[in-house]
Amino acid sequence: VSVFSNKYGELKEKLKMSLLVSLLKEKFFDSLRTEQGLGYIVQCFLREQRKINSIIFLVQSSIQTPEYIR
Repeated sequence: VSVFSNKYGELKEKLKMSLLVSLLKEKFFDSLRTEQGLGYIVQCFLREQRKINSIIFLVQSSIQTPEYIR
């Protein structure tokens, strides 16, 4: 799991991150899951917790190590 967070509770930053997730989500899945077959679970999503927005990149793999996937 890799996490990238923005400034505390700023709507403008949340909208930018939401747009970024929309652009990355499909390519992230296609590259890691479909093309490389690296992960059983491959996800990219936006999460808000305690007014801090984060982009989560999640990969669960039995084929490669976490160091390789990072």
